[in-house]
Amino acid sequence: MGRFFRLAAYLVSTLALFFNCASVGVFAAPQEWLLEQKQESNYLKVWLTEKAIAIATEPMGCHFVVKAPDYRVHCFRPKEKVEWVGEIANFNSIVLTSPWASIDPQQERRKMAKEALSKRVKVGESMICGLKCSKYVVRNTESYACDDISVAEPILDFYKRLVFSPRLGSLPLRCYSYTRGQDLKRLPKSMSFQIDDSMLADLRSGKLLKLDTTSCKKIPYNPKDFEVPAGLKRKVDLIEVSYSPGQRDQIESMMDNIVFESKVGRESSQNRSSGKSGGAATSRMSGGSDSGKK
Repeated sequence: MGRFFRLAAYLVSTLALFFNCASVGVFAAPQEWLLEQKQESNYLKVWLTEKAIAIATEPMGCHFVVKAPDYRVHCFRPKEKVEWVGEIANFNSIVLTSPWASIDPQQERRKMAKEALSKRVKVGESMICGLKCSKYVVRNTESYACDDISVAEPILDFYKRLVFSPRLGSLPLRCYSYTRGQDLKRLPKSMSFQIDDSMLADLRSGKLLKLDTTSCKKIPYNPKDFEVPAGLKRKVDLIEVSYSPGQRDQIESMMDNIVFESKVGRESSQNRSSGKSGGAATSRMSGGSDSGKK
């Protein structure tokens, strides 16, 4: 009889422990991280959980929120009260910053297929900001992906597109690129007679630091860190949100100068193309229509 009661007590305590752990697992707050990163000339402040990410950029000034369940990209400027909302597949750092860029769905599918076939070779391990990282070599890049932070695949996809890193399977904390002075910005062929695209070439060479993480720490979970402000005016084109009006004016002025300089010494080329198209290049900077308020 005593043995029976001891067995019953053991079963009750085991079940109580199981249900207690289950309830904690269901209702526990997500683990939140705060990262500070530098990507080229931009500084990123990143709030991160497994299923949500929020980013503030300086000096660019635009903010991002991507979170479950829909994982749509919200790009907004709190000061100007404007936003762009779209699918991750329609977003990357090129359409974010280039007035002429657009995403070709077929080309995007080919790119993803090529990425899937690319070898991701782990060549070592390292510690960055106290976090364990795996070191990978993918094509002409050397990247350090964090093993200690669990992130959902859509969040990784968005982040990869934003910082222009290879697909690593976990969050990149540091990325290098090996370059040989190659042209990183290509313009449409229809504009080749107007702009000397060699003027936009990235002539740097060697091992370049493209992304670095300078700080990373756990913080108490705050759902407000992943909220999109209310009352934002919806814009159709991402470029209308990624740059402020003043930044767009500066870029338009710079591109006007590039067009002018490109025409110098190319009179014969202009004469040949005069019958085709003599107007100025039209970019997405010219502005689009609003799609209404949120």
